[in-house]
Amino acid sequence: MAQTEGLADARPRTTEQREEEPVAQALPGVDDRRHLLERQRPRHGKQQSGALTRRLLFICRDQSNAKEFCRAADPVVTAALAYGGEYPAEWPYPARERMFFVAERDGHEGRLVGYVLPALPPEVRVEQADGDAKARGCHPRLRPALPELPA
Repeated sequence: MAQTEGLADARPRTTEQREEEPVAQALPGVDDRRHLLERQRPRHGKQQSGALTRRLLFICRDQSNAKEFCRAADPVVTAALAYGGEYPAEWPYPARERMFFVAERDGHEGRLVGYVLPALPPEVRVEQADGDAKARGCHPRLRPALPELPA
């Protein structure tokens, strides 16, 4: 029953609904979709080319809203492809690399760039910084959401 309720919250929202909806209420959608990115493993140890890699774009009202969504998703998106004998900082976190928070206006103007999460989850960043709690802060990076396709 709980899964059905979570999926109902993940339905597409209209622009009007997104503008009025607080970021915290929209976050269950991030949690419901991240499995699509985390389950995509490279075949035979080879990384797929950028043109073939799945991406998940969250279209946000504006850039400040996109940045806010990205910061809110940071502690939620933590799944990794863990390998025995390696430390969490060495594990790949594919969903963190492939999830983009894009401003709607940028898409209309042909600039498909979006904010991406830091490469490592907050707790792993703190561990890397020898327990420094300041490392938990999220500093979203602006990157192209789609790769350049050959002409």
